[in-house]
Amino acid sequence: LQRNVSVQCIGDMNYIADGNVVTVNHKFPCKIGYPNDSGYVLLKAVKNSNGSYSYTVPSDVIQVVLAVKGDVIGEGLINIGSVSKIYAHIRETVKLADDMLFAADISGDGHINMGDVSRLYAHIKKTTLIKWDT
Repeated sequence: LQRNVSVQCIGDMNYIADGNVVTVNHKFPCKIGYPNDSGYVLLKAVKNSNGSYSYTVPSDVIQVVLAVKGDVIGEGLINIGSVSKIYAHIRETVKLADDMLFAADISGDGHINMGDVSRLYAHIKKTTLIKWDT
């Protein structure tokens, strides 16, 4: 019996879970992962001909987290409010919840740092766009 993987979606996004494949159609780059002992395992996206992206979830994983890269507010957007919150987290004036830490880690290296803030700000200023991982 095959069942749909459960998706914890951070923000307002269009996605479809069909068995162990999650397909996302969103204007901002997203990421999907699932927790393990050392943080999150990120899944690689496959770009579909209609512009959506699909992620194949391992059969033993029952729940994944879906987030727009950098969206720690949960709006489904990349904006300066998220930059401010991530910076406040780095300065230890705000503590982000685990799901928000997942969204904040733009590079996927398991750490939240000024590199993530710089990449978000560059995306907002349209100097270097954040991409889907394909």
